[in-house]
Amino acid sequence: MLNPRVSPQKLNLYAITLCILPNFFSPYALAPRTVSILIFWIVPLVLFPEFIKRYSCKKIQLLQLPNLTIFIQISCILLSLIALIYNDKIWDEDSNLLTDILRRSLFLIHPILVLSWTPQIDNNKQSEFIKIFTSLSVGFLITLVLIFTFDKTIVGQKTSNYTAHFAANILNLVNEEKVKVTNEYFYNNEYSVEVNPGCSSTSHICLSIFTTLIMYLCCKIKNKLKVFLTITLIFPIVFILNGLRITMLGYFVSINKMGLFNFWHHGAGSLIFTLLVMFLTCYLYYYFWNQENQPESS
Repeated sequence: MLNPRVSPQKLNLYAITLCILPNFFSPYALAPRTVSILIFWIVPLVLFPEFIKRYSCKKIQLLQLPNLTIFIQISCILLSLIALIYNDKIWDEDSNLLTDILRRSLFLIHPILVLSWTPQIDNNKQSEFIKIFTSLSVGFLITLVLIFTFDKTIVGQKTSNYTAHFAANILNLVNEEKVKVTNEYFYNNEYSVEVNPGCSSTSHICLSIFTTLIMYLCCKIKNKLKVFLTITLIFPIVFILNGLRITMLGYFVSINKMGLFNFWHHGAGSLIFTLLVMFLTCYLYYYFWNQENQPESS
């Protein structure tokens, strides 16, 4: 009977890799929704060794693991392999209901993978595990729902309009011809740029707040006021950064540099912008955390 030897840690890493791959081969590989999956796994990878029994041990026979763990791990891996095989159909916007369900399940399997290790949790830490990973999973799902839907709400539309005004005001400092704004468009007689809701910074704000939750679960800030201040500062920081990015995109259009526009709009430049936002969010959290964890002077 097939019963390979593998360490729980390696088995989990293999499963995570295979479950993330379908998103990397999708049209949204560089989008915040994919980045949110990568951020989600920070907490399990950091905390699993102290919660799961024999997690980092030497190789054990696969069938020594609980049946629930084996079943969920294999099911998630098979689902991801199916998604890779039918990659084009899954990400087709005109797909049927079954394909739509499969596409959405590619996000849901990540919290399920975490739950697969529940039978292996140390008995003394089960309540703490449930508390932390319930917060993580709920935060992850709420973030995804907001990323998928927020841009279609009045908030997304208003943010697009404010971003268009922000970009137009800066461009008016360098353009000879005045840049005007109508709804989500900023334009003059030479060019026009639409700030659609997907570029309004709302998805990056949601991602930054989720990143703050990740940092909090891994290394708590005791002062709740500082946590609230961190979340509050995220809104203007991300809005201003995104406004500068949109201004830059508008400038590239004005000088007919469409290659640079495409790079920073939906190419690797968009990922660089996301990483910059994540870096500033993490640094802001670290700044307040470090204030509470200064080494005692001798």
